[in-house]
Amino acid sequence: MDFSAFEKVRKDQWIDKITADLKGKSIDTLDWVINESLVVSPFKDGSDLNYSDSIDAVRKNNRWFAMDPIVINDDLAQANGNILTALQGGANGIRLYAHRSLSVEDLGTLFNEVYLDMIALDWLMSGDINVADQLTAIASYVSAQGKSIADINLSVDTNIGGLSRTLIADHPSVRSITIDGLAYYQGIAGVHQELGNILIELYEAIEHIGSDKLDMIYESIQIKLAIDDCYLLNIAAARAIRHLVRLLFEGYGHTTDHDVFLSCILSEKILTDDINYNRIKQSTAALSAVAASADSIQIYQDHQSNEETGAFSRKIARNIFHLLSMESYMDRVVDPAAGSYYIESLTDTVAQKGWEHFIELWTKKNQA
Repeated sequence: MDFSAFEKVRKDQWIDKITADLKGKSIDTLDWVINESLVVSPFKDGSDLNYSDSIDAVRKNNRWFAMDPIVINDDLAQANGNILTALQGGANGIRLYAHRSLSVEDLGTLFNEVYLDMIALDWLMSGDINVADQLTAIASYVSAQGKSIADINLSVDTNIGGLSRTLIADHPSVRSITIDGLAYYQGIAGVHQELGNILIELYEAIEHIGSDKLDMIYESIQIKLAIDDCYLLNIAAARAIRHLVRLLFEGYGHTTDHDVFLSCILSEKILTDDINYNRIKQSTAALSAVAASADSIQIYQDHQSNEETGAFSRKIARNIFHLLSMESYMDRVVDPAAGSYYIESLTDTVAQKGWEHFIELWTKKNQA
């Protein structure tokens, strides 16, 4: 369409009009005060964008892994049944909570009739599990199935101190460096501190493994970010942390053409005793994570519900993702939030404050 006949309206003209409409009320009263250092005006235009960059340049769609959490206990056959139920219900990713090592035989029971090369697998290993031995067992199991561990979309969540450059080099396809930001979640007022802490932990991981292997390290990273029911801030925080990770690696002299793997997980801290209210929160969180182009998303967190309501809650969580993809086609649009001056500007602000907090933490660490 040809809009040349319409005169372009400058930002100051919009501000004058808003001020007049407020009839003496200060325009500052419309600001969103997230905390004392994060204050966002409700009106933005292109002149407000000056910090963050766009997301993954090589991405062709907005598909995500809908993760379903499964706790592994002594009954591996039951855990297998839970995995199959989740996958048959529409999940395409499984987050495993493991408290002991599993042998190749154990894996055969756990993954019976599960096609690991068709899903995402995020494996949370407690401190008692030898990560190298467990990855060797996984590699042996998939090899017996005619596959390679490189064929699996596998992430490992364990203590960074237990990782080594040898382990990462031996399994370059595995995202073995997981930075769990959920531990730093403090609600919306602490979003910049949350991002700063994620960065300082990633910095420490780089220093621990060795900054001479930045290519290898970058491909081995998974960032876990807490999301809640604050829709706009979720989008901004998710977009900001990806930019900040790039900025950190650029500080080491490393550039890349794609974003780090981002997993968004609903924070348990926002849950209430009202299961139905929690499901509304799940919907808001899921939509924001999808709009922020997260690689994997987990919104089921009703751990206190009984077996019957828990099963239904899992089904509702999976159905939310079905609605977002099969009916809303949110999986087809790369970076759905791009082009919104307000969200882009909010991303800029959150990223800048997050970086400042990281520098503050980095300075204290290096002065100690």
